[in-house]
Amino acid sequence: MKVSGILYHLELEDSKVILYLRSGERRIIAEAEMRPYFYVIDGKIEELKGFKAREKGRELRVMEWERVKRLVDGVEKEVWKVYCNHLDCAKLIERKFPTMNIRGARSDPLQVFLIEKGLEPLCRVEIFGEPVGERIRVKEIRKVGEGSLDELKILYFTLLVKSEDGFPIPEKQSISIICCLSDEMKCFSSDDDREAIRKFIEYFQEEDPDVIIGYAQDSEDFPYLLRRAKLQGIDLKLGVLGREIIETGKYFRGMIIKEVIIPGRANIDLFPIIYRDFPQLPTKRIGEVCEELGVGEFVDIPNYKLKELSSKDLEEYAKQKIMAIKKVAEKELGFQIELSKLCSLPISRVPRLTIGELVDALIFKEAMLRGWILPDRGAIEVEEGYYAGGEVWLKAPGIYENVGYYDIRSMYPSIIKLYNLSPEVFDCKCCSEKNLRELGIKHWTCSKRKGLLAQIVEELIEMRRKVKEEMKRAKGEEYEVLYAKQYVLRVIANAIYGYTGWSSSRLYKKDLAETITAIGRIYIKKIRELVEKLGFEAIYLDTDGIQVIPRRSPDFQGLLLKLNKEISLEVELKHVARRAIFFAKKKYCHLVDGKLEAKGLELVRRDYPKFIKEVQKKAMEMLLSGKSYAEVKNYVDRARKLIEEHKLKKEELVLVEQLAKKIEMYERSSKIKVCAEWLKKEKGIELHRGMSVEIIIIKGTGPVNYRARPVQFFSEEDLDWEYYLGLFDQVMERSLAIAREEGLKRFFK
Repeated sequence: MKVSGILYHLELEDSKVILYLRSGERRIIAEAEMRPYFYVIDGKIEELKGFKAREKGRELRVMEWERVKRLVDGVEKEVWKVYCNHLDCAKLIERKFPTMNIRGARSDPLQVFLIEKGLEPLCRVEIFGEPVGERIRVKEIRKVGEGSLDELKILYFTLLVKSEDGFPIPEKQSISIICCLSDEMKCFSSDDDREAIRKFIEYFQEEDPDVIIGYAQDSEDFPYLLRRAKLQGIDLKLGVLGREIIETGKYFRGMIIKEVIIPGRANIDLFPIIYRDFPQLPTKRIGEVCEELGVGEFVDIPNYKLKELSSKDLEEYAKQKIMAIKKVAEKELGFQIELSKLCSLPISRVPRLTIGELVDALIFKEAMLRGWILPDRGAIEVEEGYYAGGEVWLKAPGIYENVGYYDIRSMYPSIIKLYNLSPEVFDCKCCSEKNLRELGIKHWTCSKRKGLLAQIVEELIEMRRKVKEEMKRAKGEEYEVLYAKQYVLRVIANAIYGYTGWSSSRLYKKDLAETITAIGRIYIKKIRELVEKLGFEAIYLDTDGIQVIPRRSPDFQGLLLKLNKEISLEVELKHVARRAIFFAKKKYCHLVDGKLEAKGLELVRRDYPKFIKEVQKKAMEMLLSGKSYAEVKNYVDRARKLIEEHKLKKEELVLVEQLAKKIEMYERSSKIKVCAEWLKKEKGIELHRGMSVEIIIIKGTGPVNYRARPVQFFSEEDLDWEYYLGLFDQVMERSLAIAREEGLKRFFK
């Protein structure tokens, strides 16, 4: 029989891949057999022939083997391809035979399946097979077209819990409301939440969604729902065919990124996307995200204030929150879908991966398509020591007018492509010509063959060029899809240079990473020399950009044309700032088209109170828009009085810190450590890694950090107002000092 539909989800079941397709109102479930395999390089495999072992109650054995030709570190070799009966067999053999040169034992089987079958997430597929129970056993599968998220059944989900302190405990507090959105909005609430959970499950099973989208539902909503359901004696069977959900997790950048697996459904948590892609956002709350993305306003209510809402107001807040989640999803998921297609990964997995892991997935895919066998991640010994990054230079702190900001478009990818930089062709043995010596670099690259990284980068750059050409003719939804595609190509291409210096990289080579950044510094210095010759003055250099002011006519476009004529890499004019203030290296702000763009200032950091950051931002906007120093000082003094006279709410003075590791691993008493210890001792509340806390400083003796407390347990009377006044003065003194300097006041007449 033949069936077709949109491939929206994949799962592993022993050594089978389970595929989920949407075909109109029908869901199709198919199973495809895998033949797990790995490679043995440069060795005999007599020990593996007839290998058998038992692990976790099942037999693992080698099934067969064959000699095949593959590229190993860029050189074609004959290697052994060894087939097993189960995915765990290769990992077991790798452990039992540590001296055997094995590759591919830790490859992602779902990614391998997608690559080998020529499939991608959300593509339209045809399956030829035979029915086996509720599934179709795949004999042949092929891609026949493109699909989209709009053709799937999507359910948005969130829940809210009222508690006294904002740290709800499943054993004590019931769920106040569960809110869902599909074709229409649905809310579920009851006195003890038993009836609400039961009705939610009925509704969920009736809707039978393909995709679930929420914000922090993996770390907060689903775990809480799971525990409340268990306490109420209810099985949380939200998976396809009535299967129960499964909690998993991993450690990532100081936090635990949990994943709740809902069998047969793609569960997409937007929070790890924001955590990965928007590190500059202090709290990562959904309202803050909406403002950053420009998708409308949503005012977050702290968890400890939910108890103040009536049932009607709580329901209205839940509805507003789920609409905010939907808006963020509509803005961000296009990029995630393009990433999943580019890297051949399931759409539910991509949000939970770091940029390094996404680059690794792309490198693996491209290598596999070219017949390469790469080392497994972490298999290459890492060299100790630091290597220099980009060039950072500031002429002098000050206020400058008419600042042109140029950067080298995709500088590091362009360097990789231009100089054929890749580990297997770096310092090769076949070439005597030292082709990087003209740049003053002692290394060289092969002139006889093209490196893997250089090939991949060249293809990414060319793909992006073609997509941008298509964008010129596209409109509406087609334009949005193309924009997402070119953006993803740019992000991944720009991240590839760091891959060679990443300790978990399959292509780790410290000297190569160092050479890439060294060539970048050479180009930035070369641009600076040209700028000076062409009537401009360089005031700031930073990695792949240069900021300049004109000595004569401010012909920024003319300068751009001349730079691109002289430089072999492409330079672009990012913007021209009416005014800019430079405080120090990596600490400056621009006024561009009436909007403040800041780097390194307190206003973009999470560990400063909201009020102080807002005052600093307003002061910078006033200075850069031409207000006199006296006017700005008057504004700052009026703001200062609010602290002096204790007229601020405690929420305006909180700072946000995140518990990045276990409490006992902190060597010094930071604010977050002190808060975590206080919560555990005084309230019996234990924080886990990754949790953020809103912190205030209370009155008392001893160092400031020892007086850090969670805001919800204290009032304005408890605040150390003198501490906040001192902090305010420090920030404003640093912010306004430059404007006071003699000779600079002429900018503010």
